[in-house]
Amino acid sequence: NAMEKLFPPAKPSISEVDEYKKEIDKLKRKLNRKLDILILGTTVEFIDLALEENMNITIIDSSEEYHNRIFNKLKSKYQINDIKIVINKWEDMPFYNEFDIIIGDCVIGNINKGKIEKFFININKSLRNNGLFLTKNFLIFPGYSKKSLKDIVKEYNENFHDNPFTYMIYDLIVLYLDNNNLIDFKKIYTSLLELNKKDIISFKTLEYFTAIKELGDIDCKFYIPTAEEYENTIKKCLNIKNIKYSNDIYSENIPLYVIEKR
Repeated sequence: NAMEKLFPPAKPSISEVDEYKKEIDKLKRKLNRKLDILILGTTVEFIDLALEENMNITIIDSSEEYHNRIFNKLKSKYQINDIKIVINKWEDMPFYNEFDIIIGDCVIGNINKGKIEKFFININKSLRNNGLFLTKNFLIFPGYSKKSLKDIVKEYNENFHDNPFTYMIYDLIVLYLDNNNLIDFKKIYTSLLELNKKDIISFKTLEYFTAIKELGDIDCKFYIPTAEEYENTIKKCLNIKNIKYSNDIYSENIPLYVIEKR
């Protein structure tokens, strides 16, 4: 499955999880009790975090098949019989005043543009007083300058980084966004494949983008809002408490949002 072959920022990094942990620990001290967490999607990094923090865990996932595949692997690692599973779309969450923490990685891109406000209304409804929504998303910031493919690859080659996906994916995504701000996964992979054929990037580098090829093959749609649009929609329903940055190379363009119940 393509989702299992992704790297940060398309999934949570160690540094991001550390930042989220700080927020959870602060809330735990404030409330002085066991916290209830809702995890959006079967995200292994967040399940690990919630178990480590000894929280009451609920997972909501729209794909039962994906959930079962990931979850069955986890069962051999943990005693996780107490985790509650809800199969439902995030924008149709059936919760009311139930969670201290809701956490989700890159969730907005998976939601139909017309339903994003409904999603945030449901996040607000699902949180308790003092509750937090911890999340990150690919966003387009006004100060960002789109780079050419040649410059993206040149910059990567000049600045050694152990993971070409982590280093290049944000610039590649913005370069190949379509007119509706949807990621063109096929174009991203095709452009890298051409570079590989010309010996400009190695086959080893290309292999890091296997998930992008698979997402392009199934014509996956993933929406990238502008930061202004994203924040304005949040502010209609919730309060942005803080914007944080991890130690990751891309964090300036993909920051962490600490959002609180209104």
